[in-house]
Amino acid sequence: MAEAFAAEEFTDTSVVDIAKKVGLDSAKFTSCYNDQATKDAVEASTKEGNSLFGINGTPGNVVLNRETGKYVVINGAYPFAKFDTEVANMLK
Repeated sequence: MAEAFAAEEFTDTSVVDIAKKVGLDSAKFTSCYNDQATKDAVEASTKEGNSLFGINGTPGNVVLNRETGKYVVINGAYPFAKFDTEVANMLK
């Protein structure tokens, strides 16, 4: 996985190369990566994250209580403990 975080740029070619390096089936990955339905799903998710929660970069995460509608946005890379704390706070 370190290959993805160490990449200086993300092009179609470099993403496929990273997938190969981490052991994914390159034919299946390339097929999925090039599929318009996949691209549409990623675009929809990106728009939703931005419009509903103000997420405009990665990593951007939302901890959501579907019962209450309460949520917290976690922008940035945080250790598991941060998420654990936010979930615990939400359950109070």
